Amino acid sequence: MSRRPLAWAVTALALVALALVTMHSQGPFRYQSRLPDGALVRVARLSLGTNHLYKTASAQPWQAWIGRHVPYGWFPTLEWRFPGLSVGASRSDTMSNLDVFILRTGPAKASAGKAWKLAVFDESGNSSAWASSSGASQAPDSSGKHFMEIDQFLFDAFPRRSRTLKIKMKDDNAGGELADFEAPNPFWSDYSTWEPRPLPLTNRVEDLDVCLTSFHTDTDTVAVFNISSKRKDSPWKPRTIEFSDATGNRWLGQPYLITQDVKDDGYLYGMTCRDSLWRESAWKVRLEFSKITNFDAGELWSIRGIPAPADGSTTALGCATNFGACKISLDSIERKNDDVIVSMTLDGAPDDYRLTLASATDEKGRSVKTKYERSSGMAWHQFALDATNASQINCTFAFHRSRYAEFIVAPGRN
Repeated sequence: MSRRPLAWAVTALALVALALVTMHSQGPFRYQSRLPDGALVRVARLSLGTNHLYKTASAQPWQAWIGRHVPYGWFPTLEWRFPGLSVGASRSDTMSNLDVFILRTGPAKASAGKAWKLAVFDESGNSSAWASSSGASQAPDSSGKHFMEIDQFLFDAFPRRSRTLKIKMKDDNAGGELADFEAPNPFWSDYSTWEPRPLPLTNRVEDLDVCLTSFHTDTDTVAVFNISSKRKDSPWKPRTIEFSDATGNRWLGQPYLITQDVKDDGYLYGMTCRDSLWRESAWKVRLEFSKITNFDAGELWSIRGIPAPADGSTTALGCATNFGACKISLDSIERKNDDVIVSMTLDGAPDDYRLTLASATDEKGRSVKTKYERSSGMAWHQFALDATNASQINCTFAFHRSRYAEFIVAPGRN
C-alpha cells in the first residue's frame, strides 16, 4: 500500500474516532443548538447532589496535536483543541439540588459574557423559575480564534417524576428563547406519594400548640399559623421554614416576610417565601421555632470587658467555652465605620441548636442593639453591633435548642 492511501486511511479512522468521542461526550442530550452569535451550545451534564463538578478533558500530546490540526468547522465541540476547564459547586447542608452544565463553543467574537438564563420543564409544560449562571469557566484555543465555555445553573427543585426533561435557554438582556433541549430524565423513579391533610392542622411541640390555618403557593409561598403556649410570655418565635416532597426535592431558608398579630390565645404569624418546590400532591411544611428571650441559665455564656478596637482594625480574642460536645469560640472583634463586629466559630454544634446574642451593653451599662447577623450554617457567626462610642462591649450569648412542627398539606390555595 502506498503512503498516500495509508495516510488517508489513518485520517479516516481518526475522524471516525473523533466523531465517536464527540457523540459520547454529549451525554443524554445528544444534539446541540446554534445561537444567533454563531456559537454552538449543548447540555454537557446533569448532576444531582450536594457536590457538583464538570471538567473537560486535558488533552494528551497526540490529542492536542489533532485538536490543533483538525479544522474547527469539522468538529467545533472537540474538547481536545482547548485547555482543560472545570466548574463546580458544593453546599454545606444536606439539601441536594440539580446542576445543569452548559457547554458553549464558537468564534472568539461570541465569547463575551451573556446574561444566559435556564429553566427546567416537565412533560406537561410546567416550569421552574429562570435561573442565572452560578459559575463559569472559559478559555480560547491555541489560535485565539475560538473559545470554549462551561456554565452551570443550579435548581433547588425539578420534576423528578417526569420521564422527560426539557431545558430551555434564553438571553435575559435581548429576550426570547435561544435554545431548548429534551431528553429522558436520568433521575426518574417510581416515587411514593404523600396524602395531604385538610386545614386547619394542629401540632403539639412540647408546651407549644402550632396550628397551620392557611397555606397557598400562588406567586409566592405563604404559610399562616397560630402558636399558643401555657406561658403568656412565651419566648418562642418562628425562625425558618422548610418545604420538601416525596421525590426528594427540599428547600430551606429564611422567609423574606414575617408578619405577627397578637391574639387572645397566642400569636398569629404569616411567613412568605419565594415559590420553592415543584408541584406535587403534597408538601411537608416544617416550621422551626427558636427562643429569643427567657433563656435558661445553662444556655448562657457571658463575656465582659471585650475591648472595642479603633475604626478599621481587628483584635484577635481567642475565648472559648463548651456546651456539651460543642465548642464555641469568640475569635475576633473589629470596627468598621459605626459597626462593631463580633466573629465566632462553632465546632460540633447539633443541627437543631442555635446561637443567639441574648444581650449586649457597653462599658457604661447602656444597651447595645444588634444591627444584623450573618452565619454559615452553625459553623460560623457574626454579630454587628450599633456601638459607635463604646470602648468596651459586654456580651451574653445563648446556645439553645429549637423546636419543630411538621405538617403534610396540599400546595395551592386553601
